[in-house]
Amino acid sequence: MNTPRLLVSLVVGLIGAEVARAQVLTESFTGASGSTPAGWVFAGTGYTPNLTGPADGGGWLRLTSTGGDQATSAYYNTAFAATGATVYASFDYASWGGNGADGIAFFLFDGSTSFAVGANGGSLGYAQKTGVNGLAGGYIGVGIDEYGNYSSASEGRVGGSGFAQDSIAVRGSESSGYTFLGGSGTLATSIDTPGVGTRPTTINTVQILLTATNQLTVTLQQGGVNPQTVLQMDLSAYTRPETLKLGFTAGTGGLNNYHEVRNIDASTIAASLWNNQGTSTWGNNLNWSPTVVP
Repeated sequence: MNTPRLLVSLVVGLIGAEVARAQVLTESFTGASGSTPAGWVFAGTGYTPNLTGPADGGGWLRLTSTGGDQATSAYYNTAFAATGATVYASFDYASWGGNGADGIAFFLFDGSTSFAVGANGGSLGYAQKTGVNGLAGGYIGVGIDEYGNYSSASEGRVGGSGFAQDSIAVRGSESSGYTFLGGSGTLATSIDTPGVGTRPTTINTVQILLTATNQLTVTLQQGGVNPQTVLQMDLSAYTRPETLKLGFTAGTGGLNNYHEVRNIDASTIAASLWNNQGTSTWGNNLNWSPTVVP
């Protein structure tokens, strides 16, 4: 069974009917070492992301080395229409080999904005830090946070639930000051493998679903265990830009890890949404936005 597609179909079934699905991108990051996949931009402070090559565990995009004080980014430089769309993304990640910090963020940012990475360390390259700006045009940043500071209001970040090691948390837009929107708290199983000399063979997969009505669901699958829903949030009061671009950031600080991703699959779904502006019957097109009976 294809779990990612099942998840998309289930949620769309709850909010309306799927009318158009657009593939934003599929990228394995298994290209030749040192190459850059078409459409992607790699940059960073302290380190520049690179492909490890297929001879290295099948190939990964390495976002950080095990050096300190890095803030790096890899984004897909093509915008997609965001208004009235459900956004889905799935990817594998690995965090290993260092001494346990800081983490990776999957982000969406305003497609009309010139890109600039955020701060290092616990800001994961997405949020700000005292004296360092956050990611330009950032809309949301879903953090896979090993050390725990992404959920903390320390170092000039806005809002937070406090230090939360091995957690997944979300910070908001540049206009909100990258405010803390919510988090899983510390998960039952560690999300990184520090202190090892080779990449673990256990595959970790994250799925992110943001519906057209801004309901956010994040699932995590570690190894052969079934995917677990680790975060659900209502962001319906949160206005999104007309277009978005997506990508990854990562950060190290005084501590570090290799941070790697591969096999990103991202798509959008334009859905008919029930708004009940006519009589409460399925066949009345006034009950749907847009006004087409699905």
